[in-house]
Amino acid sequence: MAGTDEVAVAGEAGGAGESPGSGEPRRPSDDDIGSGARAGWRRHLPAVALVVLLLGSVTVALATSQSKSPSFERQALAIEHDIRCPSCEALSVATSSAPTAVTLRRVILARLRSGQSAREIEDYVVSRYGEGILLRPPSTGLAGLVWWLPALAALAALAALAVFFWRRRGVDVARPSDDDRELVRRARKERLGSAP
Repeated sequence: MAGTDEVAVAGEAGGAGESPGSGEPRRPSDDDIGSGARAGWRRHLPAVALVVLLLGSVTVALATSQSKSPSFERQALAIEHDIRCPSCEALSVATSSAPTAVTLRRVILARLRSGQSAREIEDYVVSRYGEGILLRPPSTGLAGLVWWLPALAALAALAALAVFFWRRRGVDVARPSDDDRELVRRARKERLGSAP
């Protein structure tokens, strides 16, 4: 607030808005111009911070609550993506427009609303159409090899590489003998001596 006191003192000394003793209008300094606006803004800073904090927490709370309890439609869509259309070649129930797919979508949604879980609905569909109706193969039994075989093959390959490098480490590399060094020295000498 020192800037406003200076203005008042300057106004008293030379008249309203005049520099002291000169008779000319006084130009306001940078301190005079922004001091009132900055002080007012700083006064409201805690309130602004509180509002931003509250809005952020409400947004996070809404986003979390929606992701924890998905709507029936989103749950149904997730199930529909895992079930093959009974009358289509390789489409899921979610992407097919065939009448059987539309009917199956209605059945899935109705069963969800009645309180059945996704597993119970999949079991119902499998009981009516067979295991081939699932686009995702089961992870147990003989069909589970589809999931485990690539991982087992990668582990076997890593083990084979480890054994290969471990055995190779044990092989002693032959060192040149003194006779070998002498032979190389003579060959270099002959070659350098015969060079033009």
